[in-house]
Amino acid sequence: MIFDGFWQRDNGPAVFAIYKNGTKIWIQNDGDLNAYKNLMALNGATAEQQSVRVQPDPCMFTAFGVIIGPRPPGVDEYGNIP
Repeated sequence: MIFDGFWQRDNGPAVFAIYKNGTKIWIQNDGDLNAYKNLMALNGATAEQQSVRVQPDPCMFTAFGVIIGPRPPGVDEYGNIP
């Protein structure tokens, strides 16, 4: 599965769906997050992948890839708060 899980930085509220192809998508609200979780569960995502995990290291968060599509205010193209 190309989906890696839901992640957020430790210093911001934005949640991203992270994919193993080096991209991430901003999940803009709780309704969308629940829909994504249900869809990923249907596609075989594990319980860990369906939980929102926190990444404290900005370098690791950058390594997850760039944001595809809209991004939250105040973050760079990788989802880090400059």
